[in-house]
Amino acid sequence: MATKQEILKKKKKKWYSVTASNDFRNAVLGESYVDDINFLKGRVFKVNLMNITGDFKKQNINAGFIVNNIEGDHASADLISYEITPSYTRRLTKKAKTKVEDSFKLVSSDKIGVIIKILVIAKTKINRSVATALRKKSREIISEFLSKKTYDDFAKAVVFDSMQKEMRDKLNKIIPVPVCLIRVFKRINK
Repeated sequence: MATKQEILKKKKKKWYSVTASNDFRNAVLGESYVDDINFLKGRVFKVNLMNITGDFKKQNINAGFIVNNIEGDHASADLISYEITPSYTRRLTKKAKTKVEDSFKLVSSDKIGVIIKILVIAKTKINRSVATALRKKSREIISEFLSKKTYDDFAKAVVFDSMQKEMRDKLNKIIPVPVCLIRVFKRINK
């Protein structure tokens, strides 16, 4: 009669590395210890953006990646979330300044839903009407950008700060805005 050990043959586990997409120069996100690499499909990795890009200015940003491509002993992941840490946003806010926040859902040109949360800090105290104008204009800028571009283009623009620079330039026409951030974005569906 066979023993339980003979019946339950276990596969030997191995370390598999997971890398980011080509947008991040195939940076290594981490390694996972599994017996079959197919178990990695759909797994989410949370990584500090500074470790991927090598830019110390991005040490206050966390990014979420989901594994979607598996080729041989190699797994690659795509960006699904981007979040600035709350401690960093608290440091930016002062009493003599006005903080304007907004949260909304949009759809990119390739039909991927995105939740976006923005943070705009004015140089001085401002009226509610000016804060409303800032919210409205920033929503217009982002929705116009997303209607023309794919989700990957939007994610790349946010991670490498070109979207925030464009927003700051346009919002400065309303009132001086030293800080304009996309605080959070998350992919809803694919």
